[in-house]
Formats: sequence, C-alpha cells, structure tokens
Amino acid sequence: MISEAAEQSNKPTPELYSLVDLVLTNLKSKSQLTVNATLRLVSTLLQRHHPYTLSTLLSVSRSVGVEDVRTIGALNGELEHIFSLVRTISPDEDYSSESYEAYLQDHLVLLESHPCTMTFLASKLRVSNPLDDQTREVYKHNIRLDDVLLSRIVSLFKTFFSNAVETNLFLTSLLIDLATCCQVSLSGWLLVDPLDYQYNNESDLDSDVEDDMIESPETLVMKKFQAIKRAKRRPNLTRPSIIIKELNELVDQISIYKKQV
Repeated sequence: MISEAAEQSNKPTPELYSLVDLVLTNLKSKSQLTVNATLRLVSTLLQRHHPYTLSTLLSVSRSVGVEDVRTIGALNGELEHIFSLVRTISPDEDYSSESYEAYLQDHLVLLESHPCTMTFLASKLRVSNPLDDQTREVYKHNIRLDDVLLSRIVSLFKTFFSNAVETNLFLTSLLIDLATCCQVSLSGWLLVDPLDYQYNNESDLDSDVEDDMIESPETLVMKKFQAIKRAKRRPNLTRPSIIIKELNELVDQISIYKKQV
C-alpha cells in the first residue's frame, strides 16, 4: 500500500500538470500523431509567443555577448561543412548561387516576420514598436545544452529515418523556429561554440605590432590588417554542436547504405 501511495503521489495532477509538462510528455509518445501535434504546438508558441517560452518551455541563460563572437572564417567553415553534408546526400542537385539565393530569400521572410525582430529593430532605431503592448522584452540568450526540449528534439533526430515523413517535416520546422529569433545564440546547440575553436598554427596568430607601440597611422593599419587576418582564420571544427553531430551521424548512415546497395 505504501508503494502504491508513492506511485500515486508521483503522478502529475491536473492542478500541477502544466502545458510544458504536456509538451515534454507528448514528445515521448509512441503515437506519431501525438508527436506531430505537439511539434506544431511548440512551433506556434515559438513563432507567436516567444517571450513566454523563455521562462517556461526553454531552459536559457543570458548571453554575455563578449564570449559569443563568431568570426567570418569560422562561419564559412561551418557553412562549408553543412554544404558538404548536403552534397553527400544528393550530389546531383543544383547548388548554384541562384538556388542558394532563392533559399535565403524564403527564410528572410521568417526572420523579418518574427515578433522579436520588430522589437529588436525598434530598440536599435529608437522608434515606437506597435507590438510593445503585446510582447515582453526578449533578452540575448543561450539555449542550455541540458534543456529538456532540446534533448527531446535530439532524440527525434536519432530516429529520423524511422519517423513518419510528417514528423520529420514538423521537426525540421521546429528547428528553424528555434533559430529564427534574432536574440538567440546558436552556439553549442546548432553551431560550434566560439570557446571551442582550435587552430593549427598558433604561432601565426602573433602580431608583429606591440600593444605599447605609439599608434601611428602605419601601426593602426597593421593592427587592422592583423584583425582581418585573425577573423578569416578557419578553426578545426573537431567538437561539433549537438544538432550537427546528429546530422553527421545521419549522413554516415546514408553513406553506409549507399555502399551496401
């Protein structure tokens, strides 16, 4: 009787069972329809009620900003890796600049229509925001790697090839919605954390310009040149993000399958 009472106490009651509990529980459901409906619900919350999700559905931390600096060289390196995954899956597709430009234009609409974008731009331009009365301020934030929702998404990616087509469509749509907010950091969960950047030739990073030298015009030019050189360096991406790691494994499975057929 004691064990039965303990089990009953551990079961959520209607008074304590929140929307977040419902979402996290349904994402583990064996029913594809339940999972699909939950993924659509989370996407709707992220699109229309993003400030609400920061304090309930997502586990986030405020971004300090200084540590989250992604160089152009690192970004190009990660983009090249993602394109290499796409070419491995479908080498005969059209990957011209025109098709990529069309893809960017489609997703630009998502960025511009996000409610956080208008709030962010209004604060930068110091103009009134028509959504001020409807939305709370969204601060610069990082999604914690131990976030429960993120772990549920990763679990669904692990079963990507056994999922229903609709589930994978809703899953990728949810991933896009997570990354669309202009205030969210992509470090760690979607892209490599800048703190994990590793370079081969550390000796090449040493500047020939001493910090205590008199800042003559020539010295300033050399410092700017060194800064540009550093920004273009491409680190070794040996520690991929959580999502990219799952994508790597999925592409490896495709490569193995192609060799067997």
